[in-house]
Amino acid sequence: MTVTAPSPVSLQVEPVPAEKQAQVRVAQVVDRLVRSPALSSRPMQGERSKSQRPETIRVVHRDAVLTAVERRNALAIAWYDAPQPGHLLTVLRLMQETQQRSGARTCLLQVLVRGTPRFAEQVREEGAKMVRGASACTAASAHVIEVGGLAGVASRAFISTLLLVGRSRAPAKVFKDVSEATSWYLTQLATTGTVWSVADIDALHLALKSQAPA
Repeated sequence: MTVTAPSPVSLQVEPVPAEKQAQVRVAQVVDRLVRSPALSSRPMQGERSKSQRPETIRVVHRDAVLTAVERRNALAIAWYDAPQPGHLLTVLRLMQETQQRSGARTCLLQVLVRGTPRFAEQVREEGAKMVRGASACTAASAHVIEVGGLAGVASRAFISTLLLVGRSRAPAKVFKDVSEATSWYLTQLATTGTVWSVADIDALHLALKSQAPA
């Protein structure tokens, strides 16, 4: 019996084009990177944690008499004339809203820039209501009187009367400029459990000034 040996089988392998080889290498590299623990723990491009996001200073009110900006639990307001009926109740609402948004008691920074200190009886009554209502949401208030002369004296007397009549329980102090008020204001903010710096207050004041009416 004759056994014929099987013919040798030849395996033909088609060459892989260079372009395909490059694609395979790229896919392998990407796969290794995706599996890398070091990379997977990093935020994706364009992603930032909440702690890294810059905080925004919000403009919360602006008219010809009163402007207001807010950052966290700091509310800064500026007067460019004597308050009209409704203005001081607006300030009370802003203080309440600042506390609600931040979760901490509001620290008020009030700046009297200019204006004629004429205070109608309705404004005085609303001022007393504002001080009483603010007791529940305010940690402290710094009052800066930049206007000089008799207008400054009258403005200081008006604020002192409001605080007395309204029986404010929150610490309050009057200053001649914002730089003088900053150290005290920072101390009051610290009592609310929030962290601030001099640069933060400077930025807040600068934002407030940028909203000054023409």
